[in-house]
Amino acid sequence: MTGRTEHIKRGDIDEAGETVVKVLSYGPEHVIYETEGASIKWKTASPELAKMIIEIGPDRLEIIALAEGNRSFKKIADHAILRAMEFCTQGDLQGARETLKIAKQKLGSLRNIVGRLYYLLSCIIVVLVNALVVLLLSTIGPP
Repeated sequence: MTGRTEHIKRGDIDEAGETVVKVLSYGPEHVIYETEGASIKWKTASPELAKMIIEIGPDRLEIIALAEGNRSFKKIADHAILRAMEFCTQGDLQGARETLKIAKQKLGSLRNIVGRLYYLLSCIIVVLVNALVVLLLSTIGPP
């Protein structure tokens, strides 16, 4: 059984009480939109599409967790999630899974790079502080 989704537009309030900021994708049986809480949500009148989007749910959550706390990472995650949902609207569940798999790898690598950068910066700061202490102690002289 398929039907039509209700028309959602910018400024509308969804069932959760959040304001729709942007409609990302709209078709006769689906709508994908972003809310003020910066989350991507969806509605569909198609049980097949709903099943596919639910199937990619765990991967979506993993990507959201990887992107947490970094605005640039969130843009990557949102783009990948939207692209995967678009694959679902075209009936391509495998394409959706592959898109999310690539995004997880990319976000994991980026988080790793950022972590290493923070480690290197903290090492540099420790070395500089130690050098400053040695310099100060050498100028004071023996007691």
